Amino acid sequence: MKHELMELPFEYDALVPFMSKETLIYHHDKHHQAYVNKLNELIIASEFENLSLIDIVKKSDGAIFNNSAQVYNHDFFWNCISPKETKISDSLENLIIKTFGSFEKFKTEFIT
Repeated sequence: MKHELMELPFEYDALVPFMSKETLIYHHDKHHQAYVNKLNELIIASEFENLSLIDIVKKSDGAIFNNSAQVYNHDFFWNCISPKETKISDSLENLIIKTFGSFEKFKTEFIT
């Protein structure tokens, strides 16, 4: 099975000013695409050739694992970010406040 680069769920300029259009194009079209290409190259005539991406991640190791996991991680990343302002769940917000003392301290530690 040939694996394909996923389409982004938003336009290339949708994340400006947080991520520039140029950065998004590079990261998706070049960086992510390179992992897809390498994975497809590595699985030719192997036991992984006809497996789904998830099955390859679960059953492989070495370079095949690295490239399949990177494809999966990037797919996950693109589906987790959004150009729309969103609010986290109350339970997650409460856990963050319990752990870090405030949401602002969490943001300072991990986001900025």
